[in-house]
Amino acid sequence: MRVRIPHFLKTMIPISLLVFSLSGCLTREEYSQEDIQVLIDEEVEKKMEQFTSTKLERCREELIAEASRIADSILIDEAYFERDTFLRPMKPEKPEKPKIKILKDTTALRQLFDPRKVAENERDTTGK
Repeated sequence: MRVRIPHFLKTMIPISLLVFSLSGCLTREEYSQEDIQVLIDEEVEKKMEQFTSTKLERCREELIAEASRIADSILIDEAYFERDTFLRPMKPEKPEKPKIKILKDTTALRQLFDPRKVAENERDTTGK
């Protein structure tokens, strides 16, 4: 079974909360013109300090990034120019072309294949 909340209670609860929260705003102290000026000056001083601190921090970060980039490039340049090339071996010279020796062959010439055996191998082996 559901319990039904009357309509006027549904509207009275938010209205009472609103009145209660506004009642805290209605009781304010009276400030003199000098007090108001002091509060404004304090807020301006806080904002100025905050602005200068963030500006200095941003400037410091940019300065460190630029210094790091310059230092890296200097180190790379020094490493490039100080490479030790004296310990590399020199390229070998091309050797002279050797003289071709012509050998004298004293063996007699003979046929590589025996003509009778070649004729036997040329027979048709398909059976025709």
